[in-house]
Amino acid sequence: MLGVKNFPTFYSCVGFQNLSVTSGAAVAFTLPTLTGTMKVRAVQLTVETATPGDSIRIRMDGSAPTTSVGLRFFDGDVLEIDNVDNISNFQAICAASNAQLMVHYYAGGN
Repeated sequence: MLGVKNFPTFYSCVGFQNLSVTSGAAVAFTLPTLTGTMKVRAVQLTVETATPGDSIRIRMDGSAPTTSVGLRFFDGDVLEIDNVDNISNFQAICAASNAQLMVHYYAGGN
């Protein structure tokens, strides 16, 4: 059974992105444009790889992952990030072929 994090009740989903990830170069989120002091404060994504057994690698420290360096996630994995800096620094690359990240963006508060 899929476990989904309970973000604070004042967070609302403010966007969706189908992020294509290849083994050619690391990619980052394209955050939705928000008004006022609203910021994207949380992200929830699923990994969908084109090739069975393939994976993605991510980094959130400001450096780009490579096909062999970074935290590894596989097809069907769910990742939830609830830190503004980690969201801004997020980058992903596919280990071998290509993948899609299905991303929901959440905002709320100041």
